[in-house]
Amino acid sequence: MRLFVLPFFLLLTIATGRAVTIGVECEEFQFFGDWTVTSGRPPGHSGSGALFNGTHGAKLPAVTAVQIPRKGRYALWVRSADFPDDRPGTRLFKVSVGGTVLEQTFGQSGKPGYHWERGGTFDLDVGPLWLGVHDIGRPFARADAILLTDNLAFTPSGSLGAHRVKPLELPVPNNANPFRTPGTGAGDATLENEFVRIEFRHARPRVFVRRDGRWEDVGADAVAESYVVVGGEKPVELRQDGFYPSWSGGELRPIRVGPFQTRLGGGMAVWEAGRAVVFRPRDVTMEQGRVVLRFEPEEMGELSATWELCPGERAARVELAFQPAKTGSYSLGYHLFQAKPLAEVDELLLPMMWHRKRFPSRPVALLSPLTPTPVALMQTGGSNVWAVCGDPSEIPFAWPDRRDPRFALALRNPAGEVQPAIYGPVPGTARARCEAGATLRFRFRVLARPGDWYDGYRTAADEVFQWKDYRANVGVSLTEAALNMIDLVMDDNFGGSWERAKGPYQIETLNGVTHASPLTPLSLYWLTGNEELYRRRALPTMEFMLSRSQPHFSPEPDNTGSSYPAGNMSGPVRIYGTTAYLGLWELTRRRTEAFRQIALPDDGVRPTTGYSHGQEFEEWLARGNIEKAKQLADEYLARHVLTAPRAEIGPQPFFNLTFVPDWEGLLRMYEATGEKRYLDGAVFGARQLMTSVWTQPIIPPTNIMVSAEVSSPSHIWWKGPEKFRLGFPRRPGDAPEHSVPAWIPSNVGLGFEQPVTYYRRDSGGAMIYQSAWAPNFLRLAAYTGDRMFETYARNTTLGRWANYPGYYVVGLTDLPLNPRYPYVGPDVSCIYYHHILPHLAWTIDYLVAEAALLSGGKITFPSQRQHGYAWFDSRVYGHAPGRVFDTDNAWLLFRRGIVTLDNPAINYLLAHTGHKLLVILMNENHRPEKVTVECLIGRKRRLTRTVPARALTVLTFDRVNIPLPARDDSPSPRPGSVTVATTLKGVEARGAAIQVKPGPWDAYLWCTALPKQARRVTFHYQLDGEWRKTEDAEYPFEITVPVSDATKPLRFRVEGVAADGSTFDSAETVLGGMP
Repeated sequence: MRLFVLPFFLLLTIATGRAVTIGVECEEFQFFGDWTVTSGRPPGHSGSGALFNGTHGAKLPAVTAVQIPRKGRYALWVRSADFPDDRPGTRLFKVSVGGTVLEQTFGQSGKPGYHWERGGTFDLDVGPLWLGVHDIGRPFARADAILLTDNLAFTPSGSLGAHRVKPLELPVPNNANPFRTPGTGAGDATLENEFVRIEFRHARPRVFVRRDGRWEDVGADAVAESYVVVGGEKPVELRQDGFYPSWSGGELRPIRVGPFQTRLGGGMAVWEAGRAVVFRPRDVTMEQGRVVLRFEPEEMGELSATWELCPGERAARVELAFQPAKTGSYSLGYHLFQAKPLAEVDELLLPMMWHRKRFPSRPVALLSPLTPTPVALMQTGGSNVWAVCGDPSEIPFAWPDRRDPRFALALRNPAGEVQPAIYGPVPGTARARCEAGATLRFRFRVLARPGDWYDGYRTAADEVFQWKDYRANVGVSLTEAALNMIDLVMDDNFGGSWERAKGPYQIETLNGVTHASPLTPLSLYWLTGNEELYRRRALPTMEFMLSRSQPHFSPEPDNTGSSYPAGNMSGPVRIYGTTAYLGLWELTRRRTEAFRQIALPDDGVRPTTGYSHGQEFEEWLARGNIEKAKQLADEYLARHVLTAPRAEIGPQPFFNLTFVPDWEGLLRMYEATGEKRYLDGAVFGARQLMTSVWTQPIIPPTNIMVSAEVSSPSHIWWKGPEKFRLGFPRRPGDAPEHSVPAWIPSNVGLGFEQPVTYYRRDSGGAMIYQSAWAPNFLRLAAYTGDRMFETYARNTTLGRWANYPGYYVVGLTDLPLNPRYPYVGPDVSCIYYHHILPHLAWTIDYLVAEAALLSGGKITFPSQRQHGYAWFDSRVYGHAPGRVFDTDNAWLLFRRGIVTLDNPAINYLLAHTGHKLLVILMNENHRPEKVTVECLIGRKRRLTRTVPARALTVLTFDRVNIPLPARDDSPSPRPGSVTVATTLKGVEARGAAIQVKPGPWDAYLWCTALPKQARRVTFHYQLDGEWRKTEDAEYPFEITVPVSDATKPLRFRVEGVAADGSTFDSAETVLGGMP
C-alpha cells in the first residue's frame, strides 16, 4: 500500500479533537468488481454517479479502502436509492466493513431518490479500512456513498460535501495483466520512411525514430505489445447508463484484493466485454511494401495484422483482419509496444478526459464519439511520444453520437500502467457482429516520434485527421452578425430582457435572470452612441452590479423552482472581483465612484469567485501592483503549469476552467510585463484547451443534406414565469431538408462545455458555439508567430452564425446562418438569453484581435477585461480612442447607417476621429476579394478595393462628421455611494451616483428588504429644492432618479411597511453633488 497523506482538514480535525467524519463516493471505489457506474435516474447523486448492478447483477463486489485517522467507535451510514412508487425496497445490496459483510441490507429507505440509511457502529483502529459493496441477487441496486463518523449523534443529509475523501490507492496484483506477450515468431521485415523505422525481428517490433539526422532506437517494449480479440458467441450488452461505457459477459480472471475477489474495471474496460484471447505472433512477411503479421490460430479464430508506413507520414497505418470460427460478436484490440508506471511518464493525453498526469483510477474506455481527437498518447523520457490513434476511415462524416460508437480508446492497462490501447468495432454494437469464416476488419494508426505530447497531438490532428484552416464567412460578415446581435439585445422579447429584474432571462430556472457579461452593455453604449441602449441596458446593468448579491437573481425569490440562487439586494455581485468592477469604473470614464470603491477595498483586492479561473494575481494586476501580481503568478505557474497535476477529474466540471490552467490570466501577465515565462505558460494552457476542440471526422468536399428535424434536444426551458422555447412544439416542415456544402454545418472546430453535458442520451453530442477563447488565440498567434492558434480561432468562429446562434449544438444544421434565427427559430441550439451579451462581446473582441494580428500590431484599441463568469473572458471597448497605423485618436464604432459593403467575405471595423472615417477591411478568404464600400454619412461616396488573401486594408473617408464623446475634467458626483440603516432589523437603504459623462447623472436608490421583510417601500428624495416621493410595492424595492444639475446633491430617506404591518424608516442622507 502506498504511503498515504491525510487531507489537511482531517489533520486539523485530529489536532483540534473535533469529530472525524469521512465519506467515500461509491463511484470512486478503486476496484469495481462486476458493478458499473450509473449517472441516470434517480437524480441527486452525492457525486457524479452511483454503483449499479444493472439487470444481470454483480457477482464480484466493489472494493476500496480508506484511512481511519483516529481510533474510536464509528457509525456507518450508506446512501442508497429507493423508488416508493415502483417496487419499493427491492433494489437491495449489502456493505462490508473491514472484510466482514453486514447482515443489514440497504436500498429500502422508503423515500424517493437517494437517502442515507444507518448501518450500525464499529470499533475501528487507526489505519486502512476495507469497504465493499456486495450484490445479493436483487437487480437495479444503487450504492451512492458511504460515510463513517465518530460523532454517533450525527445524521448526514444530502451529498458528502466537505466530508468527502479520496480512497486509498492500492497496489494492483501483478497477475492483473494477462496481455503481456512473451515469445517470438518467424521472419524479419522492416518498414521505413523519412521519420520512422520499424523493424519486425522474429515478428516482434523494434522502433527507431529520426532525430538530429540519425536513427535512434527509442526502446519499444515488444513484450508489452499485444493483439487481443474480445468476444464470442455469447451476446454482449453495451451499457451506457453512466458516462463511461460498460459491458457484460467478461471472462477475465478475478484478482484478490484484501479479503475479496474482485476486478479492477467492473466491466468498464473493453477487454472485459467478453472472452479476451491474446494472439501470439507466428510469422512476418513483406507484401507489396507492407508488413503482414500472422498469428497462431486460436480456437476463437485466425488473426492477421498489416502494417504500412506511407511517405511523409509519422504514424503507421495498421489493419487487423479476423476470421471467427463461430458466428458471434467480436472486437479487435491492440495494446501499444510501450507500458510504463505513471511515475515514469511525463505527460499523457486521451481527450476529452485525461491530460497531463491525470490518469484514470481504473481501466475504462472512451468511445470515439467522445474523443475530440481520438488519440491515446504518452510522453516519456522527456522527448519521446507513443500513441495509438483512430483511423479516419472508421469514422463517417456525421455528427458524433454516443449511440453510434466506432471504436474505443484506453490509457490504463490491467496492471495499472500507462499503455495506450484501441479496440474496434465496439462490443455490443451491430458492427461487431461477424459470421463464422467471414472477415472482420479494423483500422487504426500507431505513432512513435520524437518530441512532446503536443507534437504527438499535432500529428494526430494534422496528419491523421487533416486539421486545417477551412472555414469562411457564409452569407454575412462577422461584423454584420455582431450588428445583428446588438439589435437583438435591444429587443425585450426575442432578446429575453426582463425589466423588473434588470437582466436577461436565465432559461434554466423559473423567474430568474443572470448577468454573465455585465461590462458589455456599457461598452455597447460607447460603441454605438445609442442613448436608448444606455437607458434600457447599460444603466440597469450597472444598477444590478451595485445592488444584487449574485449574478443570478429572481424578483420572485420564493418561486424559482430550481437550485439557482435567488440572490438578494445586498450587493455588490459577489463573484465579480477587482478586474470587473475596476473595468466598470474605467468604462464610466472614472465618473462612477461606487465602482472604484467596490473594486479597491482598502489596500487589498476584491477576489473573483465562483466558476471562473479568477486567480488572485489577476486582481493585483488590475489594481496595478505588478510586483505582487508577478509573485503570485510565479507561484501559480509553479503549481499548475510546471508541475503536472495528478488528480483525476470526473465528467462534471467545465472543461475550459478545470481541465486547463488559467492561461488567459498568464497571457495578461505577459502583456503587462513582457516576460516570456508568462507567455510560455499561456501557450501551454491554450494548447491543452486545443485538445477539447473537435478535429474529426474528415470533411468531404461534397454537399450533404441537412435538416433540423432530429437534431434538437427536446427540453423546454423557462422564460420568466412561463415554460418557453422558440418554435416549440416543433411543426412538420419547420426546417426543410436541403443541400449544403458539408463544411458549413461541420462540427470540426467546435468545443464542448462539460463532459457530462456533452454526453446526450437523446441526440448527438452537445458541442457549443460559445468559444470565448478565440480572440485570445488570435493574440497568441500574434505574440508567438504560431498561426495554429489562428486556425483554431477561425475554425470555431467563421461561417457559423449570422446572429446569436444559441449555445448547445447537437447535429448538422445551418439554421443559425439565418439572421432571423433567434426571432423565428425553431430553436435547435438552446437560445440562452443571458449568453447573448457574452457571445456578442467576444465576437467584437475577435474582430479587434484579428485587426491587430493582420496589421502586425499597428491597429490597437484600449480595452477593459470582462471576466469572472465561466470562461466568458473577453475584452470590451469604446471608452477610449485607439490607433490605426499612423492615425491617433481613433474611436471604434459599431453602428448601422455608416457604411455598406457588398462582399460578406470581408469582415470590417469602423473607427473615426471626428472628421475622418476609417474602414478596416479584413479578407477572411484564402484568395483575393474585391469589395465596394459605400459611405452613407454626408455626401455618399464609394470606394472599391481588392483585399489580398487573408490580409487587411484600410480605407479613409474624409470630411465625415461624427461627434466625439464629450470629455472634460469636471469632477464626478460625490459621495458616490451611501448606506444608511433603517429601523427594521437587518434592512438598509442604499444609494449610488451613476455618471458616465459630464453633466447629468442618475441617483440609484434601493432598499435591501426581501419580500418576507417588507410589503412596500417609499423613497423620499429632494430634487431641485422640492421633496418628492415614489412608492414601490413590488420587490425589488428600487428607483432611479435622473438628476439634471450635476452640481446639486440629492437628499433621500426611506420609509416602509414591514411584513407584519409595522412601519420602518431611515435617517436622511445625501448622495452626489460636487465636492
